[in-house]
Amino acid sequence: MTEEKINTVETTPLMKQYYSIKENYPEHIIFFRLGDFYEMFDEDAKKVAPILQIALTSRNKNKEEPIPMCGVPFFSADLYINKLIRAGFKVALCEQVEDSKLAKGIVQREVVKVITPGTYYGEDSKDNVYIMSIFLKQGFYGITVADLSTGEFIVYQGNDSIDDEITRYEPKEVLIPASLKGFFEKKDFGIFVTHYEDWYFDYAESYKRLLSTFNVSSLEAFGCENMHLAIISAGVLIKYLTDTLVTLPFKKIQVLRPADYMYLDSATKRNLELTSNLKNGSEKSSLIWVLDQTQTAMGARFMRGAITKPLISVEEINKRLIAVNSFVQDYVIMEELRTILRNFNDLQRLTSKVISSNATPKDLQALKNSLSLLPKIRKSLLNSKNILISELGKSIPDLRELYELIDISIADNPPTSIKEGGIIKKGFNEEIDDLRAISKDAKDYIANLEIEEKHKTGILSLKVGYNKVFGYYIEVTNPNLHLVPPDYIRKQTLSNCERFITPDLKTYETKVLNAEERLKELEAEVYQQILNRMQRFTKSLFDTANTIALIDFYLALATVAKRNDYVRPIVNDDDKIEIIDGRHPVVERMIRESLLDDTDKAFVANDVLIDSEDNRMLIITGPNMAGKSTFMRQTAIITLMAQIGSFVPAASATVGITDRIFTRIGASDYISQGQSTFMVEMLETANILNNATSKSLIILDEIGRGTSTYDGISIAWAIAEFLLSTVKARTLFATHYNELTELQRNNDGVRNYNVVVKEWGDSIVFMRKVEKGVADKSYGIQVARLAGIPERVIIRAKEVLKELEKKKTDSQKVHHIQMKLFPDYDSIQEQLQKLDIDAMTPQKALKKLKELKNSALLS
Repeated sequence: MTEEKINTVETTPLMKQYYSIKENYPEHIIFFRLGDFYEMFDEDAKKVAPILQIALTSRNKNKEEPIPMCGVPFFSADLYINKLIRAGFKVALCEQVEDSKLAKGIVQREVVKVITPGTYYGEDSKDNVYIMSIFLKQGFYGITVADLSTGEFIVYQGNDSIDDEITRYEPKEVLIPASLKGFFEKKDFGIFVTHYEDWYFDYAESYKRLLSTFNVSSLEAFGCENMHLAIISAGVLIKYLTDTLVTLPFKKIQVLRPADYMYLDSATKRNLELTSNLKNGSEKSSLIWVLDQTQTAMGARFMRGAITKPLISVEEINKRLIAVNSFVQDYVIMEELRTILRNFNDLQRLTSKVISSNATPKDLQALKNSLSLLPKIRKSLLNSKNILISELGKSIPDLRELYELIDISIADNPPTSIKEGGIIKKGFNEEIDDLRAISKDAKDYIANLEIEEKHKTGILSLKVGYNKVFGYYIEVTNPNLHLVPPDYIRKQTLSNCERFITPDLKTYETKVLNAEERLKELEAEVYQQILNRMQRFTKSLFDTANTIALIDFYLALATVAKRNDYVRPIVNDDDKIEIIDGRHPVVERMIRESLLDDTDKAFVANDVLIDSEDNRMLIITGPNMAGKSTFMRQTAIITLMAQIGSFVPAASATVGITDRIFTRIGASDYISQGQSTFMVEMLETANILNNATSKSLIILDEIGRGTSTYDGISIAWAIAEFLLSTVKARTLFATHYNELTELQRNNDGVRNYNVVVKEWGDSIVFMRKVEKGVADKSYGIQVARLAGIPERVIIRAKEVLKELEKKKTDSQKVHHIQMKLFPDYDSIQEQLQKLDIDAMTPQKALKKLKELKNSALLS
């Protein structure tokens, strides 16, 4: 806002105040408090009125340039703020910070809170609200991820793809140096990006800021002392959050070691539909839709984190499997705990609210109710015969002191806002009790006064009332005015009555109103004192919340396992993945719930054996729609489920640790970015070839289909050979190129499989069964008929196919519809070895060379 506009003669003192505040927050929407409303002015009003669907009016309508304005009630502000945050705006709350009764001139106002996409969280949300800070230097990154609503503060470093890290956490806001603005704009992540000046990203300042925030003398205790890039990103994030005027709820720095978790790139997370489906992006029909049977918001967040960060440590995985198995075996304890947790509130967010002093009286009651359940939870856990489960019970702290503090201080059914009064329980504070007695006596006094005045005056219609403008009054209707006694003082005249006061009534009014005003002030003061006393319990509350989240996670996995007949997998450090009668968990549930067309059938289970020796690469052939992709995806998903500590949908499963899962399936998400299908395919494949290890699991579907047949086969063949000879990763390779099945002849570790199809007249039936061998046909025309292609087109396709097959039979050249990739070089080599070159004339040598050439073309 320009200085000229602020000081213009036409600008009122109120608008001068507004513009001076707006000048400090030019990129924010200012919610300017005026009485019971938040008003927005000028350009802010023009921007938000259509989004909030409220009327755009104007201030000073009679002026030449009236100022556009719009407003929302302060009591429903959250609803409108949520809309603006979702629309990608930042909001600055500007409140009155001075009592209007004491103000001389304009009431003083200032911004008390800045709300951004990464600092705003709505009520009852199970999702994390992450804000991420990124610092890049020479190909390496330092990342900090924080959630104000749960108190998480995570730091780590690495050199993997930034895209994948953003996809892993799905932050609501990303903080980056201003110099990286162009880099991130090209990426188009679809998230809110805040650009911070580069000079803020300073190591020394960031280090000092972290020491101050966490009240420590060094960062060694957190394990990040030498993580310079992460320290820079963390310090800058603390600075940014402090500038938004929020109270930081963080109690510790959590260091994430990427090597401790399976790496999932963004393509894999998308293709396996781990947390959202490919169709519309919702959770339904994704893996989390199947597994998330948690009862609490904390457990739901833990589940999502576990799915996106599977474990690598066999020891840690087996700890989870043991815990889940314990609940599966003890149905009584499992159901007992799940029943208790249904009534357990979001302890993480309640604790964050306590720390920031934003907790309402109803929040404290919710906290008290959750604390009351802890003894029951502890008792159930201690009853378990499993050591890991009973240890969880022992880890739950005794928070009876906090429970009793809330119980004796906060009213059982308090109002939502502390401004309404009535929040402190009787007996907790003597002065509050006294002031309440005065207020209560006032009601009795008024009731008695009305009876007395009616009796004294003989006016039976006389009423004693109250309003904010005139205070207490005695109302007499016009026909009875001649009965009004001389000590009544006229206060207000209405059309059908007059209102009076008496000296005694005025004296009592002053006493009552002062008492009520003081009561509200005192209750607010005492309430803040209670929140201050609760601060020493916040670390224990966070620890308890984390324990409850873990228990809820175990119970959810046990519930899913029991309902769906899952089995406990064997997880080890070997390279073998062997699954007997494996099933796709999502497809199986969709069939069971009649969400797929083939609901009349049960899911067809399949076996798979893949290792680093004889079964390193499985080449899978078969027509479209036969089930190749489902088979490959279920293998990857079962592997992932095992490594998060879940039981798996199979008769039995042995899973050798996988460090990364890579998938190359589809390209629709990138077409809109101007990249061809083939280019996307090659970029993702290049990522796999450059980053996969011998411990990785690779899923490749139809590599090479985005270009010509010859180019496609050649590229697919070369990729397969590279994976076999150099990367040596366990690979499932689905293809329509039957030529690739020739790889088994000349390469160790290759096995051919196909999806069984049965012909029935002119139609086919998909058996969904995967078995050894090569598919004999592509069945493309039959699949086209199943897809609903008009019969006229199908008939014409058959005619064209016959013509092409006839040309193929008649032709003696290599230009077939589907070529044989490699001629029979063995016989040609044998003939060459038998030749006596020294005894041949040049003419005979040339003739023999032509013969060999023709043999190569015809083979």
